[in-house]
Amino acid sequence: MVFLSCLRQFSEQGSHWAEVISEIRMRLETLLDQSVDFDVLPAFDSLSQLRPGSRPDPQVYKDLIHSYSNAGEFSTSFTELQHDFISTRPTKLKSLIQLVKQWYQQCNKMVQGKGSLPPQHGLELLTVYAWEQGSQNSQFNMAEGFHTVLELVGQCIILGPADPIGNLGSNACWDLLAQEAAASTSALCCMDKDRTPIKLWLVKV
Repeated sequence: MVFLSCLRQFSEQGSHWAEVISEIRMRLETLLDQSVDFDVLPAFDSLSQLRPGSRPDPQVYKDLIHSYSNAGEFSTSFTELQHDFISTRPTKLKSLIQLVKQWYQQCNKMVQGKGSLPPQHGLELLTVYAWEQGSQNSQFNMAEGFHTVLELVGQCIILGPADPIGNLGSNACWDLLAQEAAASTSALCCMDKDRTPIKLWLVKV
């Protein structure tokens, strides 16, 4: 993630995208003497004036609504808020999120060539939602939580709390992830010792 001081508003992130990428590439090529693969995401620093623990100025979201053309296109500008949303959660919930992310990475390998999976952050939000609606116990059963998240995949429209115009559930490839989730619910990790499905949390969809 690269926050650029030359970008003064959301609209400039889109209009100067090609120019910025070209400049970054030129500068990196002068620094590196070998081929290196990595992703660079230039972004408008919409939260530069944000103090720790405070909320963004409402004007930030007004500007966002008037600038976007595709849902989630400026979500990179809210990465700090996305991180804070997860970091304040109970330790065991963060462990469940890590487990779900590891499952997601395995799914990514399984669907290669079939399409791109939806953003991983969407699964993080879905996991938090499942816990908030179905448990709220900091010492919950990990298997129940994991099974519940798998069952919820593909059933929800996911709006990011940091970027309210970013519908993380709109990606057409959620169906690929849903297929993998359906297959995983029959795995041993979602079964009791007697091979009956581990119970689910009661979560409103």
